[in-house]
Amino acid sequence: MNGRDTSVSVIIPTFNRSALVDRCIRSLISADAAGLEIVVVDDGGSDDTESVVAGRAVYLKQANAGPAAARNNGAANSRGDFVAFIDSDDEWTVAGIGRLQAQLAANPDVDLVFGDSLMGNDEDGFVSFVRTYGGDAFFALPGASRPDGLRVLERDVFFRQLSTRNVMFLGSMLIRRTFFERISGFDPALCGAADWDFFMRATAAGVVGYSDGSAVSKYYKHDAGMSTNSDH
Repeated sequence: MNGRDTSVSVIIPTFNRSALVDRCIRSLISADAAGLEIVVVDDGGSDDTESVVAGRAVYLKQANAGPAAARNNGAANSRGDFVAFIDSDDEWTVAGIGRLQAQLAANPDVDLVFGDSLMGNDEDGFVSFVRTYGGDAFFALPGASRPDGLRVLERDVFFRQLSTRNVMFLGSMLIRRTFFERISGFDPALCGAADWDFFMRATAAGVVGYSDGSAVSKYYKHDAGMSTNSDH
């Protein structure tokens, strides 16, 4: 099996961000994923998101329940072999997700693959997410390197580092559907920390690989982002 024998479903949770959803979808379509299905989950919004995504993505509307519930809903109503998640204010790069798709398909023992993200904004510039939050300590972690550029991380050591500082970005990740379902997806009781909780449960339960190479996504930092809300 190679990366072109698999399909990818990417889930976009959103709330009243139709212009950003449009930008996000355009980046997904321009990326190098094969067999791509895009699912937009409108989390109780009141704007024109449905008309913006028409013809380009599956549209689901739910009562407002938060991003974790929206991601779970989108995953449950998608069909790809692999699932990916990206917030409506972020983007995929042109080359990146196809690399993860090929690596996950070629390594059936691996449950989840993640790569780097460019973090920042157009005014201030972008920096490496992994380098910023992981630093030299992340790149020094023990792991088994595969010929295709995938480094399978040693579970216990990586989990200990991950529990103190999150080095994984959800928008630069590809997950085997069967594994996502086995660990029950995201915890809807959590808000901004639902992704970190998912990463730790995934690392504890599965085999995680880091994909060396160019960034998979752009993570936009701005005042309206959830990461700026310390309560969440």
